[in-house]
Amino acid sequence: MKDVSDLRERAAIDVANNVNGVSKIPSTDNEDCKSMRESVVQYVKLLVSEDRKVTALKELQGHMWRHAYEAGRIKGHVYSDVPLAMASWFKKRIKMYIYSSGSVEAQKLLFGNSVAGDLLKYISGHFDTKTGNKREPSSYTRIAKEIGMLPSQILFLTDVVQEADAALRSGMQSALVMRPGNKEVGEEGKQRFRTLSILTDLDLFRMEVEGSRQEESVGLGCDNDFQDDILPIDRPLSPPSKKSTDDTICSTLHT
Repeated sequence: MKDVSDLRERAAIDVANNVNGVSKIPSTDNEDCKSMRESVVQYVKLLVSEDRKVTALKELQGHMWRHAYEAGRIKGHVYSDVPLAMASWFKKRIKMYIYSSGSVEAQKLLFGNSVAGDLLKYISGHFDTKTGNKREPSSYTRIAKEIGMLPSQILFLTDVVQEADAALRSGMQSALVMRPGNKEVGEEGKQRFRTLSILTDLDLFRMEVEGSRQEESVGLGCDNDFQDDILPIDRPLSPPSKKSTDDTICSTLHT
């Protein structure tokens, strides 16, 4: 089972780096071995509790959620303004790209099975931690190259100041999304970056692109932790969960 193999490799790296609380996951031909299963569960719980953005964990989560989505047991959560904003930007031929610590598969499952219906038609592409760490400028440089645009023509939205800073250092535009229940943004962050509370506020923004004024073209992305973005079908749609799927955005500024 590839998920177990990837977690085993990741755990071995952590053990080599003396990461506290991590033990090697036994290697065995019998993937149902009790000791192996217990080691995997223990390691996964540790990664989740520490909110570590480990690709092996995100891949496992994506595969687990796929079964739950296909069974109709869960739905992806989005704030009420999200589908309205996405539809509006799509109509204006604005391209939207997602960059999330959640795997590409998990992103597609969430947006394809959201409480607002299938939103994938509005999204032009997906990026995850295989692109790189979200707090490293080089990750955003890679995204700009793959999209085929200058970094200065891309707007990145997030609720994490360090991610906004990394995008800014790559040459992108950055802004902070502030939602109820999300981690408080300090005064320094508010002074350094533009802020908004709902995505439709982006229609009010203007920016400098290649020396001329243009309307910003923006897009919708995913929050860092998908677990808080999944709702059982019978769960009320409001109030929203403390983390939302519009907290991290990577988008081109024109088509």
